[in-house]
Amino acid sequence: MTERASKNANTNKLSGLRSPSDDTTPFVATLISLAAGAAVGLIVPELPVAFRALVGAVAVAAPVGLFAYRKSRARALHGATIARVLDDLGTPKRGGTQERTASFLPRGGEWGPIERVVQELAGDLAARGGAARRERHLLRRMLAGMREGVLLLGEDRRVDRMNAAFREMFYLSTGDPQGKSLLELIRHSELKSLVDDAFDARGGAEGEIDVGGLSPRRLLVRATFIEGVGVLAVFFDVTEIRALEALRREFVANVSHELRTPVTAVLSAAETARMIAARDPAKAEPFLEIIERNAERLRRLIEDLLDLSRIESNKLKLVPETVELTSFLPMTTALFKERATARRITLTVTASAGVRVRADRRALEQVVTNLVDNAIKYVRDGDEVRVLAEKVGDDVRIVVADSGEGIAAEHLPRLFERFYRVDAGRSRDKGGTGLGLAIVKHLAESMGGAIEVESSRAGATVLGFPSGTAFIVTLPAG
Repeated sequence: MTERASKNANTNKLSGLRSPSDDTTPFVATLISLAAGAAVGLIVPELPVAFRALVGAVAVAAPVGLFAYRKSRARALHGATIARVLDDLGTPKRGGTQERTASFLPRGGEWGPIERVVQELAGDLAARGGAARRERHLLRRMLAGMREGVLLLGEDRRVDRMNAAFREMFYLSTGDPQGKSLLELIRHSELKSLVDDAFDARGGAEGEIDVGGLSPRRLLVRATFIEGVGVLAVFFDVTEIRALEALRREFVANVSHELRTPVTAVLSAAETARMIAARDPAKAEPFLEIIERNAERLRRLIEDLLDLSRIESNKLKLVPETVELTSFLPMTTALFKERATARRITLTVTASAGVRVRADRRALEQVVTNLVDNAIKYVRDGDEVRVLAEKVGDDVRIVVADSGEGIAAEHLPRLFERFYRVDAGRSRDKGGTGLGLAIVKHLAESMGGAIEVESSRAGATVLGFPSGTAFIVTLPAG
């Protein structure tokens, strides 16, 4: 049976129920009147007939009035009970609706069919009401748990509702926004235009918008028109995705540029060497050196790219151990003694006795090697490079400082980016790949540490040098 048919059947049942019939009332009254008149005539036969008729009428009026009073009261009780039942059905209270409704109805007799019909209605309404409440509760929880922002505008283009993620994206307060226009809530012309497009087209609209504030964001907005409801707009935070895409494009461009330069040099030198080798082999020697130098540069670049890829993808397995810096640092920096001496650069290593760190030995060696190599590579002839290790609280600081010219303040925030160079031409001439400091940063962080840079040109004091740069690596003490 369909829902409508069921409701009609229940309505017919209710309309067919009524109180005891009034058809017997005149007959009963006549019998009472005759009986009363006969009784008075027998008892007092000498009374006039008119008086005996009056006594009979009084005898009839009393029980009939009482009967009418009881009947009207029953009807009133009948109507009040039905009203209370229907009112109760629409008012959610603790306990089952069917049990509460049954408690209002008298038991047995003419109320039995009413009780059964009303209980059927109560059960049906209770089930439907419970399902509706569960759906509303589920919808509220889903909206509250979504990371995407949700905004619903009614057909009057005013705010109907929104979720917490939307408030957070647009830095909105917790006040009630319902009934406000979009521009009252958010002064953003691009968003207003996109939502208007969805309303005007009675369809969908999509676009990206920028949101300012303490933490600027890039949001992808998808607005959909819903007939009879309004426009539902969903907001996706694509800030990190767009930043990664930009970083990827920059990386590809940088790699292409870094590879193109040595490859071009190798090809040019090889072509020239081939042309002159047959006539004068001795003159081909410088071109062979160019080929060798640029081939070595390509090798270093590829190795650095592979190292950086392994570190960033967590494929590089680190084995932490306790490393004694008093012996480790002199042994690692000894590789640069010859280069430093050739350029009259003073290289000193100072490590307090008993200073230990908890780190991967090979990764730590690569960190120190890269920093010392950069310091010797970019300082002037006759400058000084110092390597210092000291314990500070629960950490150990390894400082590699030089007395060079220092690095301008505007370069410091980007110094650890891949392929970033302060002086690109000078770096390439000295064989740099532009990846060394990025590798150092990732290795330090992988070992639970950090790295920072200070420069005299940014107002810092570098180990007492009048000018220079200091790279400070902080690692957990061993």
